[in-house]
Amino acid sequence: MSTQLKQRHTKYPHPSGQLPRIWRRLSGHPNEQEEMTLYRVTDRLHRGRIAYVPADRIVATVSAWLAELGAESTSVDDLAKAVRAGNWPAAHSIAEYLSVEVAFVA
Repeated sequence: MSTQLKQRHTKYPHPSGQLPRIWRRLSGHPNEQEEMTLYRVTDRLHRGRIAYVPADRIVATVSAWLAELGAESTSVDDLAKAVRAGNWPAAHSIAEYLSVEVAFVA
């Protein structure tokens, strides 16, 4: 009789599909890459109100803050587009108009 243990090899149908989500993020998996980028959005009208959001949540966050004031603006969409494109001069000027600050976090 052999005293060696037989090692099991688990085979997955698609290698990256079975990895834990955090590992896919860290390894730069294409489906998780965008979620990894976060932006700090600060409401300049309400002290201490800060949200850390991915680019696709900037519009919802700023729109919700404006709605609390009874306002809405199409400039929120322009802000999100400028942030996604990396056009920081435009993003900062639009953010100033909307009384928010947007900064890249990670």
